[in-house]
Amino acid sequence: DITVTEAGFGSELGLEKFMNIASQIGDLNPNLILLVISLKSILYYGSKTNENDVYKQIELGFENVKHHINHCLKYNIPLVIAINHRDQDDENQLNYLKSLLIKSKVDFAINDSWANGSLGAKELAKLVLNNLNHDKKYTPLYQKNDDIIDKIYKIAANAYGNNKLSIAEDVLKKIDDFKKNNDYENYSICIAKTPYSIDGNINDKYSEI
Repeated sequence: DITVTEAGFGSELGLEKFMNIASQIGDLNPNLILLVISLKSILYYGSKTNENDVYKQIELGFENVKHHINHCLKYNIPLVIAINHRDQDDENQLNYLKSLLIKSKVDFAINDSWANGSLGAKELAKLVLNNLNHDKKYTPLYQKNDDIIDKIYKIAANAYGNNKLSIAEDVLKKIDDFKKNNDYENYSICIAKTPYSIDGNINDKYSEI
């Protein structure tokens, strides 16, 4: 049997928590990550850059996708991308998006279930099944016995792409109190953040769609 878990918003939200919290606590071994993208959302993001050329907009919008690809690959299991297709999608623009995915060396398939129901997802389902046959074991971003600050840093660096970590003095004191109480040392880290940007800044160049 195959179990599919939906872990929503960007990969740095639901997926990060599923891979690093739920899977470690539940002793799960996820076999594959499916990342869902759409031409519409990529164009929406790319158009915010004030670039008029539609193909340049796709290229710029794809920067967001590349971040999520890089994050997903950190877990050492296969990644498959589903392009959610809509009737309104321009075929030439869609082909350009496919070329960017080919350059990124990730497996992808069109998901046409919006118009064609389950039959529209048949190609995607086959691709997923083909990628499930492997002997890889997923690797979380951190181990439960890592230092508390190290756990936070590993999430910030690998899921958010934020290599600098600034922690307020009162928070450092609270973390120090947690460290003194050994009961907290092996806890997971659950970070609440905005779904509108990868690193928390809604005006940054990687704003979420």
